[in-house]
Amino acid sequence: MDEKRMKQFGFKIINGCLFHSQAHFDTLEKIHTLPMREDDIVISSYPRSGTHWVGSMVHLILHSDDLHAANNVHVHDRFTWLDIPKQMLSGEIGLKDVNKQHGNFQFDTFTSLPSPRIFVSHLGYPFMPRGITDGTCKLVVVMRNPKSVLCSISHMFKSFQGGAEVSEADFRTLDNILDDNLTQQNDRFVYGTWFNHLSGFWAQKDHLKVLFIKYEDMVNDLAESVTKTAEFLEKDLTEAEKDNIVEHLTFNKMRNNPKTGKVFETIKERSGHDNSAGHMRKGVIDDWKDNLTVSQSERIDSFLQDKIQKLGLEFQYE
Repeated sequence: MDEKRMKQFGFKIINGCLFHSQAHFDTLEKIHTLPMREDDIVISSYPRSGTHWVGSMVHLILHSDDLHAANNVHVHDRFTWLDIPKQMLSGEIGLKDVNKQHGNFQFDTFTSLPSPRIFVSHLGYPFMPRGITDGTCKLVVVMRNPKSVLCSISHMFKSFQGGAEVSEADFRTLDNILDDNLTQQNDRFVYGTWFNHLSGFWAQKDHLKVLFIKYEDMVNDLAESVTKTAEFLEKDLTEAEKDNIVEHLTFNKMRNNPKTGKVFETIKERSGHDNSAGHMRKGVIDDWKDNLTVSQSERIDSFLQDKIQKLGLEFQYE
């Protein structure tokens, strides 16, 4: 992103990584100092990889004794974002006001939360609190194939185009997204690149209390994903509880639940965007085929295929 647009949209580069103005910059610059508790759970995913889905799964597993009540909690009260202030998500402050809040106002929010705290974020490994990097508390990393991620990001930008004020979404095309994501640099796309985000966590996997979850595995066998996550969290579930959690997490249930289906409604209303389209689109693996041209698909393969293989990872694309 060029300097003119960065200034126009209030973006900032912190430790070599580009951040949107919805992130609280003071918090990001000292996030590694955040005091963590042993029973904290942090979920990190690159944007459009299933953050809310996995966050809801963890929340329901931890509150399996009263799933009806848990499922009626608004998605942004099920967990707390490390990088995005709850006050902005709730509409208490606007996007332009996020970085007018100085000091520890987010840390104060974090400290007041009851245990066990569930944090979510799109932050890469270099921005993890010390309680994660030293193995004190548990980390869940969500992964999704890059073609689906980049197409989903494009759809998200489209849903934010044409608002009352010009935003990043108004100039982002799919080709432009590929230009700024298929690179070694983290300062051209918000939260850095898909590959840098993934590889940063993967390189540290032997030193962390971490569970890697693939979006595609959840699509294929949601019950197995619930089982693995519950085991990682050391939470015993009855078969009935597991079945109920799976039922609550099915795509149609999540999309049609007003507590989970429109996570950006307050932000869109404040910024004058159409709020009729929900946050969740199709919940399938191969929707990228309807969005990428052959040359765009080949371009992604050319840049990422060897890099992914060298990590020893494989992704399902259809």
